[in-house]
Order: sequence, then C-alpha cells, then structure tokens
Amino acid sequence: MGLPSFFVLLVYVAGYFMLAFAAVCLACGLYYFADLAEEYTQITKTVIRYTIFTEIVIHFLLLIIERFPILPSLIGISAHAMYYLLLLSFPFVAISSPQFIAACILFVASLVSWFLFFSGNHDLFYSNNITPGYSVAFFYVSMVFLVPTALFVGLTVNDSQLPGMTEASSSGARGPRRSKSDDSMEIPGLNKKKRRNLISSAVASIGYYAKQ
Repeated sequence: MGLPSFFVLLVYVAGYFMLAFAAVCLACGLYYFADLAEEYTQITKTVIRYTIFTEIVIHFLLLIIERFPILPSLIGISAHAMYYLLLLSFPFVAISSPQFIAACILFVASLVSWFLFFSGNHDLFYSNNITPGYSVAFFYVSMVFLVPTALFVGLTVNDSQLPGMTEASSSGARGPRRSKSDDSMEIPGLNKKKRRNLISSAVASIGYYAKQ
C-alpha cells in the first residue's frame, strides 16, 4: 500500500482544523448565551419551561401517533420532568442534590435508549426516504440535548462548589477591608457579580489552575 497523496493529507489536516475551529466557536457561543441567561434570568426560565412542556407533548405524540417504543419515550418524559424540577430553583443548582444527579442519570439513559432504538430500526428512515445520520442528529439536538444545554448555560453555582475557587474566595476575603467611603466611590455596573453561571465558574476555575 502506497503513501497517501499530498491532497489526501491536506484534506485530513484541514478537516481537523475545521473541527477545532467549530469547537472553539461552539464554546464561545455557549459562553455568550450563558451571559445572556445570567442577565435575563426570568425570560430564560420562561423559555425553558415552555420548551420542556412542548417536548413532553412531542414525546406523547411520538408514542401515540408514530407508535414509538414505550421505554425510550417514558425515559424521555421522565428526564424532562426532572429538568422541570431543576427549573424550580433556576438559575441556582446544587451539584450534589438528588434532582441534579437524577437528571444526569436520566439524560444518559435517554441518550442510550434512543440510540438503541434508532440503530435497530433503519427501515424507519428508508421507508420515509430520509437520511438516517442527519435525521438522528436532528432528533438528538431537538429532543435530547436542547433542554439540558439550555439549563447548563443558565445554571448558577456557588464559587465554593468548584475546585480552586474556594481558595481564591478565601484569599480574597483576607484582603484589606474597605471603608464605607470606598464603597460609595464604586461605579455602578463595574462591581464584580456575586454569582456566576456554571460556564463562567468553570472558566474561572480553569484560569485559576492555569496560573498555578
């Protein structure tokens, strides 16, 4: 077997660069939406609530009209019901809470159950003249990943719940005390926010370790 041509190598290298670029763009987009969700918390909460209700209805329609299997449908409905419980305390979340752990378990269970269903029912796509790969990807994005992603970019945790942030917070607490006159000189809008969304806290934690 001969060595691959220069063109093939170029295509592979360019392809990996494009994947890396897409990952960076996705991370920047999530960070931007996290800031929007932190700024407009009530609007974000309302949008996520109606999205959860819509997806629960769609699961029932797929179960009744399209005769989709009961197990993946019920797991999907249960997962969205757990997302709704997380939404009650939105944007705050305790990572060690039973609701958060149960939501993560149901998310993985929904992902696996739908994968097993689609991998064993290729006729579902060919009988309707649709491409399996793109169809499954679109289904996953809209029915499995949409609500968890929206919750992820909007959830807020305490800085002490992430590695490295406890030390940073305590070191900041040991700093020089400010007088009331110093507080009165602060410019509104420039003060540091007292809470962080999950993505901002993760980025801050990574930055803390990078400086060590």
